Amino acid sequence: MNKLNDLILHPSSKLNIERFIESDSHALLLIGNRGAGKGGVLDALANELGASREEDRIYLRSDEASISINKARTLRSLLSLLQVKGKVLVVIIEEAERLTTEAQNALLKQLEEPADNIYFLLSTHQRNSLLPTVVSRLTLVNLNRASEAALVTFFTKKGYEHSKTLRALRLSNNSVGLARRILDDEAGLYIEGIDKAKQMLTSSLTEKLLLVDEIAKDKSGLSNLLSALERILEAGFHNAIEKKQNVENWSKKLQAVEDSVQAQHENVSARILVLRLMLQL
Repeated sequence: MNKLNDLILHPSSKLNIERFIESDSHALLLIGNRGAGKGGVLDALANELGASREEDRIYLRSDEASISINKARTLRSLLSLLQVKGKVLVVIIEEAERLTTEAQNALLKQLEEPADNIYFLLSTHQRNSLLPTVVSRLTLVNLNRASEAALVTFFTKKGYEHSKTLRALRLSNNSVGLARRILDDEAGLYIEGIDKAKQMLTSSLTEKLLLVDEIAKDKSGLSNLLSALERILEAGFHNAIEKKQNVENWSKKLQAVEDSVQAQHENVSARILVLRLMLQL
């Protein structure tokens, strides 16, 4: 069963994924914004390559802010133990930007000389965080956004209401993963985060500072807020590039939020994190 057919993909992205499947390449890097649905695409692609069972897949992950060289070395040992002639193994590395430089260098040998039955599927929203030597050994596929009309059709066929689908798509800037998250958010917590993000971006510095303690004490709410801020600022940044106006300003604000996401992973004090962010927005 081709799970790729169950996804809503931009025609160019789908074509490039199909070309990868038919090629001799054994390593792919999927590039797309946060919330674009990269995880679902990698899952479907792994299935299409022959790794339909969980035991046919190895996920390189970490609970820490980064993926260390020790994780990469453990992966190498696992592959040597699990490799069986004719049995397909797929290594999946989501958020590949979290790989340390040392971890990336440790992966190079496997990317340079992959076994015939082993595939590497990586995803990132920050291509520049990967070493050029690593990128050169990967087939690059940009996960472009499908049209709003195609997305509406996709979600309504799955049973979501037309009006709620439109709202979710516009709140998520037509990102598939985020739109689904909003549609499935029965408690409205993510939408609440979007509303708070918009409030922050339009408030004066004094008003922002008055919100610090309120935001910092709600850990899950802070995660939703940072995610919403990223979505809004990414949209503003790409719009600024198209118009060639205020690009540096949007870039600095987006970087401030991405730094805050990283700081949250590193368990930096929520109050310090929020205060620093307020001063940069």
